[in-house]
Amino acid sequence: GGCRAVSENGLMAIAKGSSPYATLDLSDLEMSVTDASLTELLKNKGKTLRALNVANTPRLTAPALGKIHLYGRELRKLNLGGSGRLTDEALFELLRDCVFLRRLYLTACCALSDEAIWTLMGHGKDLEELDIVSCTSTTLAARKALARELP
Repeated sequence: GGCRAVSENGLMAIAKGSSPYATLDLSDLEMSVTDASLTELLKNKGKTLRALNVANTPRLTAPALGKIHLYGRELRKLNLGGSGRLTDEALFELLRDCVFLRRLYLTACCALSDEAIWTLMGHGKDLEELDIVSCTSTTLAARKALARELP
């Protein structure tokens, strides 16, 4: 995980700084990563980001997660593990717009339904790694169909 001592204000300062970032690991910053800080980081650093990890950041809501596709179109690796508010629609937008995405981690994204599985089958063909462990709102039948469909 990332540095757990970074505050929300610290993240805002990073967002406003001039340094580009290829990788941002914000995992496990449970209280620091908010919708506002993630949106600011994406707006200012998204063009250079190739890897983003926001696993286990429970304060993020569906609208903020849904903005990743707007600013992170160059992402190759994205970890949304534990994002219980990630919606099927946001996943569809990510896969549609982040065309370079090769590694996607959705561990315990329990709001995703079988609709997300069908989206992965249609738009996830370029993924080299996919983790959907503990996506408890998906059915075993859908997950088996996905396993047959994707290499």
